[in-house]
Amino acid sequence: MFMGTALPVKMRIIQMLLQSKEMWDYEIAKEIFSEYPERFVHFKRLNAYLAEMKASGLIEDRDRAVESTGSTFSSSELFHKIRLTALGVERANFYNLRHQVS
Repeated sequence: MFMGTALPVKMRIIQMLLQSKEMWDYEIAKEIFSEYPERFVHFKRLNAYLAEMKASGLIEDRDRAVESTGSTFSSSELFHKIRLTALGVERANFYNLRHQVS
């Protein structure tokens, strides 16, 4: 449920990964979409956030999986298992995300 005082999406992703250690990108998406309204985050924006976080060294791919979708435009989809890097953990501790309530 979205509240006006919710964490920014990227900080919430860091918090989720801090608590879960590793998550598939579709698990992150499911949780984020349930917590934030579509006007704040949608699929393309979430993918951009994850790409920015990877590029800045906060998160890294741990595993990949290809799954058949049966879509007209694409026969398969690539999923990523993501975890925090040491820098991501350091930032989470700096912002005290371990003790925040979402």
